Amino acid sequence: MGNDLKTKLNISDLEAQKPMAIDSQGKLLTLDDLAEQKPYMSLATLEPGQQVSLVLARYDMEPDFEVSILQGDRIGKSQVMKLIEDQTDFGIEAMRAELRYLSDIHSEIEGVLGGEELPESHDLGSWPPQAYKWVPKKYWPWFFKRYAVFTEDTDTSITNAAAQYRKRYVIPCFKNRAQIAPIILTGVNDTRPNFANACKRRGVVYISGVGHGSPIAYTGYQYDRLWEVCKYDAAEVKGKIIHLLSCKTAQELGPDLVRKGACAYFGYAENFTITWNHPDAFWKCDSSIDLALCNGLNAGAAAKVAIYVYNHYIRQYRGIHGPTAAWLTHDRDALRTPLHDAKYGSKNCTLRRVPIFEEIEAQIAEEAIEDFAVVEAETVTTEDLLKYIME
Repeated sequence: MGNDLKTKLNISDLEAQKPMAIDSQGKLLTLDDLAEQKPYMSLATLEPGQQVSLVLARYDMEPDFEVSILQGDRIGKSQVMKLIEDQTDFGIEAMRAELRYLSDIHSEIEGVLGGEELPESHDLGSWPPQAYKWVPKKYWPWFFKRYAVFTEDTDTSITNAAAQYRKRYVIPCFKNRAQIAPIILTGVNDTRPNFANACKRRGVVYISGVGHGSPIAYTGYQYDRLWEVCKYDAAEVKGKIIHLLSCKTAQELGPDLVRKGACAYFGYAENFTITWNHPDAFWKCDSSIDLALCNGLNAGAAAKVAIYVYNHYIRQYRGIHGPTAAWLTHDRDALRTPLHDAKYGSKNCTLRRVPIFEEIEAQIAEEAIEDFAVVEAETVTTEDLLKYIME
């Protein structure tokens, strides 16, 4: 019976041997116990000491591994356990990551966890948009030119690893598939002046990057603050979709970007954390946001794709490496998008826009509408014209 449940959950032999719950007497229960439907306490109702004991017992059985947050050093298993025991900020975050992972497994056992299915297809409409097909084709490269700004921090080993993945798998999609020209800022060029100028360039529809972050700021080269709450020009973000692979920017900076005019924001409310055993799993999940948008999906649909991809790899890594599955669960739950809250923008935002016409239409809308006299037929003599010009 335990093997049937193990197969259903797609968990490894090691994961099956780890404790997965605690009963009312404080006994640690394994998958075999859960398969026998032995009663266990909800993870949310456990005392803090019980939560710590459960997580440490699971960690103790795991071979050594290393984790990193986007703005931190590598941390080994024994150090993480010490931080959990001491209940430091990161220790609490690590404990919660493990408990969220277990909570998903409990829900699946109880038959109440079901991810949303994706539609078979997405209707993207025509490109260029039907309203602008009147533009002669020879002018399309000018009228329909779009840009995407990529800010790739390579200062630390973890951001450099993410940047290299994005350069290989994400940026080419925009250039080759979406025909959106990439503007890439990396290394010493990833600075505030360069970033601000790039963002304000006519035709920019997307801004995406990897870098260090905080609730109020997103940084580039040597922690230069590329964006800080209330300290940037709204023209940098107006109408654009923004995706930041960074820690905690969803807390304050993301909503601020939307208030300043960004169409949509994607980012994380907690520390984005990876395991060094399988770092590409984390880059792949996060990059699904960029690739879904690149392929024409709107912000709401792209968010659903990202959650689906996270869930897929969480399930896959249950059978490969438990800590990777646990931290993928943590990052999925820390993700914030327009699908999560309207303060992160509109679900209908898309990169299939024509910025130059939007600017013209916005300018017309802002101009005062005046009444003009109707002229059925009009002539002007050369004499009158010269008199008017030369007076």
